[in-house]
Amino acid sequence: MNCAGCKKSIETKPTKAGNERVPHGWKRHAGQCWCPKCWQERWVLRAVTIPVVKPLGDGVGWDQLRDALREVWGETTAATNWMVSQLFVRDEPRRPGVDKCPKMRKIYLYPETRHQFPNLSPTTAAALENSTKSRYAKRRYEVLWTCEASLPNARYPQPAITPNQAWSAIYQPAGKDGGDPVPCVSLALMAGKKFLLQLRGGRDFRRQLGDFKQISDGVAIPGELAVLRRRASSNDRRNGTTDRDSGAQKQRYRVMVKMVAWFPRLNSYPANGVLTVRTQGDCFAMALDEKANKIRVWNADHVRRWIAEHRSRLQRWSEDQKAEQRPVASFQSRREAAVLKFRNRISSFIREISAQIAGVSKRMHFACVQLDDSDRSYIGDRFDWSGFRTYLAQRLNQDGVTIEFASDEVAPKTQGPLAGVEHDDV
Repeated sequence: MNCAGCKKSIETKPTKAGNERVPHGWKRHAGQCWCPKCWQERWVLRAVTIPVVKPLGDGVGWDQLRDALREVWGETTAATNWMVSQLFVRDEPRRPGVDKCPKMRKIYLYPETRHQFPNLSPTTAAALENSTKSRYAKRRYEVLWTCEASLPNARYPQPAITPNQAWSAIYQPAGKDGGDPVPCVSLALMAGKKFLLQLRGGRDFRRQLGDFKQISDGVAIPGELAVLRRRASSNDRRNGTTDRDSGAQKQRYRVMVKMVAWFPRLNSYPANGVLTVRTQGDCFAMALDEKANKIRVWNADHVRRWIAEHRSRLQRWSEDQKAEQRPVASFQSRREAAVLKFRNRISSFIREISAQIAGVSKRMHFACVQLDDSDRSYIGDRFDWSGFRTYLAQRLNQDGVTIEFASDEVAPKTQGPLAGVEHDDV
């Protein structure tokens, strides 16, 4: 097999049907094969999340959609936990005298998953198995070998996953008698239950609708689709689902559709040089050029205030939850709402500052961003530093800018031999 870009050649193995098997990391699109490097130079992976307005179709309303969502979310959550436990049980345990973690076995759970959870559609079961295996493989070393982490636990509601072959992005008239076309997605939530969901439009979702049009026109290559829910405010009157939180209070949720696709990368601009972004003790971050000249300062005093207020509120709630307030405190709902609000605030700030750093690098034509976040005294460890690194790298990748981490902290990945074990089963 030859790459359509760099003409790199690689040996392939035939499938049972006699076709060429695409090697790991390679992509096949429009009859051509691409190596990982050439594919990343031409395409960028991005997710688009849009709320659901209503289901379309005769005799299909929110009642039918809510029932289907409760069923598929429950089945997906149970199937995920079952798959994780099966992967752990069938994996090779750590034994005395073995100094290296063995490779993960090839475990095929699809037939048993279809038998255990027949209400799941075949495509959803296959996509769920792939995602669960990937999640387990990432934490396998800490769970199986060093025992530093527990098994991944799926909580209700797990998003309903649909692979790219089982959904489509289209435009449909909003009314029965015609009208302006509206963005819709067609998918099967459960076995034999197909839905056509209308998505939100308007200027608030201008960027998302632009990406949706690329998917519907075939410009972007669609990936997986997930139907999930997001907590809404108590005064939100839009249609969605309702449920009880840990404090037995009724809570409203918006139904969201998350679409993952490969979008064509825009023409890169001529760039060179390194932009240094360094955290400080008196501000969140400072941008410096190659001559150490100050370009931009991000103080983020409001984020520091958020963290201090949130820490204080959690401490006071912890002091109030004594024996008379257990197992469920009377203020549990307010505490959960405060935690969710804090997480959303931090997530929004991470996206905002990542976009600003990417904007500075693009405007001044820097080819690389060097991030040094070793000084975390200004905000502290309650900030999501790992999420900031991950999202900044993704945001810079969209513009073709590389990133270097000048303060990598390498955690020890070794552990001494098992001691005090006289038998083989550990």
